[in-house]
Amino acid sequence: MKRILAFVIVLSFSVVMPITSYNDLDKLLLVTSIVIDKTNSDTYSIYFEAFTPATSTSGMKKEGERSILHLYADNVTDLITKVNAQSNLKLNFTHNRIIFFTERAASDGIDNILDVFSRGEEFLKRSFIAIFHGDPEKLYSLNLTGEKFFGLSVISQLSNTRKLIGVTEDMTIIRLHNESSLGSKTCIIPTIKIVHKPNADYLDFKGSGILRNYKLIGELNDTQTIYTNFLLNRIITTGIETINPSSDNKSMGLRVTKAKTKTKYNYSNGQFHISKYITVHSIARGSFGKIELSNENVKKIEKEASSRLKDGFIKLFTDNKEKGIDILNVQEDFYRHYPKYSKTNILDNTELIVNVNVIVDISTDPKDFN
Repeated sequence: MKRILAFVIVLSFSVVMPITSYNDLDKLLLVTSIVIDKTNSDTYSIYFEAFTPATSTSGMKKEGERSILHLYADNVTDLITKVNAQSNLKLNFTHNRIIFFTERAASDGIDNILDVFSRGEEFLKRSFIAIFHGDPEKLYSLNLTGEKFFGLSVISQLSNTRKLIGVTEDMTIIRLHNESSLGSKTCIIPTIKIVHKPNADYLDFKGSGILRNYKLIGELNDTQTIYTNFLLNRIITTGIETINPSSDNKSMGLRVTKAKTKTKYNYSNGQFHISKYITVHSIARGSFGKIELSNENVKKIEKEASSRLKDGFIKLFTDNKEKGIDILNVQEDFYRHYPKYSKTNILDNTELIVNVNVIVDISTDPKDFN
């Protein structure tokens, strides 16, 4: 009986798992990033970054060969036919890390073409989505320090930017589909641009694009993105600018070490009230001019920082509300808490109430710090 069971298990694995070898790898072109643009004639212009895996039996480390494929396509069939015709190797998308849409392509809507790269079995639902400002041809001509492949480099930079600065938020294909099907169908995705300097070029993740029904309808700068992440309880760490009470007209910076946002909802008389209680722990990061971190000065710093953040949060929500943009997806929150009134378009009747408490957790004089 045990022998029969073992035979069945082995047979099952041989049926489910494809047999691969170094020869199989040598025949693949592994895609790591995709950039999708649109021409004036509504034709898609698509770039694929890929590499051929290097195999070795000598124990020596080898790098794969990098390739850039570019094609124009008017429809799905055209795309599939042309991309396979451009290479003598079979394209494999199981290693793709990110899909970029240019500003022009995103403004026209990304749902039609995105479906091509999310429905097939070898396409990853966890691939990241972002918007690129600029000429897509220049992306793959950059000389990136420490990384040969653009797709791998940009993912590492995106992760560092989110964790260390808070000006981005990870947006994957599956998350984009989920958020685009709920409430106001609004989601926020990172934007990237190339910054040209005399000695070098580099990638800059600053700000976000606002998508509604898969179409780009607006953008947030880096500060607005940070404010949005605070309100949505997504901040890991970031910087806050406030006053230097020891020097007139000078500023100082605080480094956020921990942030927590709690939200309460209330609906009465046709008004939806959202109350955000935001607690921010921070340390002194540096200042222009000399500074004395006495108990009195620390309290001034905390009060000013709290006030600046509160004003920024309210302005962010109000400005987008006037444009009809549900930046916090309050429509979905309203539906979840008050499903009886789910058909009500609640954004115009929503009030945001914010309570901010910034705490400075360090002082140069511990005896004078409470």
